[in-house]
Amino acid sequence: MRETSANTIAALSEFFPQCFHLFEQRRRPLKVGIRNDIKVVLGDTITDIELTYALRSYTSNRAYLSRLTAGTPRIDLNGEPAGQVTESDADYAAERLKRQTARQQEKTEPPAASAPPPINAEISPILPPQPTQRRLSLGDLKHAAAARKVASG
Repeated sequence: MRETSANTIAALSEFFPQCFHLFEQRRRPLKVGIRNDIKVVLGDTITDIELTYALRSYTSNRAYLSRLTAGTPRIDLNGEPAGQVTESDADYAAERLKRQTARQQEKTEPPAASAPPPINAEISPILPPQPTQRRLSLGDLKHAAAARKVASG
């Protein structure tokens, strides 16, 4: 679905170059209800599911969310101002950024070392130590081959 969203965003940036941008750092807050404007202009050229996933991907991007600060102008399909980012929009964006950052840190941090579970002697008997087996060298293999030749010959 990620590839489909990227392709749809690429198409939107071709149809509406003043509004949609592939380069994430150029993205600006979109007009509330821009989905309806897109459907009016493009009609059945784009499916509802394609548009939904593309807009979700576009607006959940970190660069996009970081630009949602109170009072920032929103833009329409022509790149013209169409409303402003409200305090509640800015708060929501800040919370999403915080969650994204926390999720990213969880992925990059190594898991905390945990103590092994206690061994219950009644349930798991203590096994005697296993002898370590040394790896055979090339000399050992040659010696074994020579011994087999003598034994079979």
